[in-house]
Amino acid sequence: MQLNPNDVDAYSGRGCAYSEKKDYDRAIEDCTQAIRLDPNGAKAFYNRGLAYKQKGDYDRAIVDYTRVIRLDPNFAAAYSNRGAAHNSKGNRAQARADWTKALQLDPDNQESREMLEKYK
Repeated sequence: MQLNPNDVDAYSGRGCAYSEKKDYDRAIEDCTQAIRLDPNGAKAFYNRGLAYKQKGDYDRAIVDYTRVIRLDPNFAAAYSNRGAAHNSKGNRAQARADWTKALQLDPDNQESREMLEKYK
């Protein structure tokens, strides 16, 4: 970041761009820098959790999503993605609980609805 090395949104946004390119290590690095700059920013933890999940590091993804939920208990997508990470680890009960909470917060969350239906 040349213009403003303290721009949390720039690091977080670039981290998302790296994730889109499937460069998860660089995505994680940028999101980690955003977290260093703003340790209470739910968005950076969420974006890093996405990168960890896409990389297959479900334990770290769960830790980040849990932090998001502590910072913003109404962040439905964090519950939905944490549920997906738990599901990938075979933790069906915790996955269902997270998907249920995601739907309570956002009744239009189609991913959580589909996963709950699939794993009744």
